[in-house]
Amino acid sequence: PDVRPKYNAKDSTPFLLDFLNKNVHYPEEAEKNGISGTVIVQMVVEKDGTPTHFKVIREADPLLDEEALRIAQLLPKFIPAQKDGKPVRCIFNFSVPFRCK
Repeated sequence: PDVRPKYNAKDSTPFLLDFLNKNVHYPEEAEKNGISGTVIVQMVVEKDGTPTHFKVIREADPLLDEEALRIAQLLPKFIPAQKDGKPVRCIFNFSVPFRCK
């Protein structure tokens, strides 16, 4: 695409960081066992901006992977990617960091 998907006419990075901070629930068992890592989630942003087809493309731990997918499925619509001024489907990757406190 000529233009990557965005959220609310702004760069998606600050939105995603804020969204993750508000919605990620560190799995209790993972925290108790000191499990941390970063999960990379891939999704498709459809022509209408709807996020679909979620999958983990870099695993950390099954507990963390499951939480990252849960969060991805909560994402609201994006402004879709564009090619030649028309909305197009686009693959979108983002990371979900989990750090023990």
